Amino acid sequence: CFDFGCVFATIAGFILQYSNSGINIASVASVIRIFRIARLFRLLKFKPLRPLNKLFGSLIVSLVKLANVGVVACLFLVLFSILGVNLFGTATQEEDTLNQHGNFKNFWAAFFTLFRAATGEAWNEIMHDLQKDEIDFFREGKWCSPADLFDVEDAYRVLKDKCLIDKPNACVSTFWGWNPLPWVYWVGYTLFIGLVIMNIVVAVILEGYDESKTSDERAIIDTCKGLWERKYDPEHRMKLPSDQAVRFILEAMKELQADGLVGGQPVFISTLKSTSFGTQLSKIPMKFARAFDLSIMHQQVDFHSAVRQVLRFVAVVENENNTR
Repeated sequence: CFDFGCVFATIAGFILQYSNSGINIASVASVIRIFRIARLFRLLKFKPLRPLNKLFGSLIVSLVKLANVGVVACLFLVLFSILGVNLFGTATQEEDTLNQHGNFKNFWAAFFTLFRAATGEAWNEIMHDLQKDEIDFFREGKWCSPADLFDVEDAYRVLKDKCLIDKPNACVSTFWGWNPLPWVYWVGYTLFIGLVIMNIVVAVILEGYDESKTSDERAIIDTCKGLWERKYDPEHRMKLPSDQAVRFILEAMKELQADGLVGGQPVFISTLKSTSFGTQLSKIPMKFARAFDLSIMHQQVDFHSAVRQVLRFVAVVENENNTR
């Protein structure tokens, strides 16, 4: 469908372009054709790339939860923006980093400044610019209005006439000559957004990776079902003789490993030909012997018991891989 849409948009663009209709969608068609690069994701269907496909699957499962984390992060951006406007809204904006491109003059300016700082860009330089006091400005040959004189509520008219509302130049409030607000504000913001939120994102992705294991179990059962119907029980009797059931279990393990659904060393099968049940059991690898618990009734094994045994063997292989 996607390829058809790309071809249709291209042909329609050429028709409209040469029909002198005045409508040109060639640029739109070019943008659509760019998305054909998504064909690369088809490579994930190949067996050697199944683990990578599992990672992408876990990421897709986590998208909804990641959206919730994004909403929480946006909420805290709003809170920090409001706090920044109240604390640093009247600070001078003529510094190297604290300028017209990054300031706390209003809510949106503060929001985009914090969003930019969330990427790690120049937040410490803005912090140092906000931490300057009157002495620091005097040494640089500049000046700033004392914070207690920059009263927007009572002296708004005077400040407006002096253009100090549009271009404020107040110093940040100090406590007995000490100015802790900028670094407390910025360090708290960086620690929270850069560490807490990012760790939550990682935790959500890991949780999605665990949830994707459920889909792996479904794929394992589907593989067993296909092998059972295709080769061992085409008449759907749902039961097999015990010797055939053992061959089914081992062959299912081999097929699951070939499909990349199960890791570990390849299961060696030397029992695909008709032999006695005792010989079949003697060929089972020793690492699976303790997990062998096959329910046999009247020399018959039903489908559910055989699949449960395959899942036990899969658990043995997974535990072996995790302990390495």
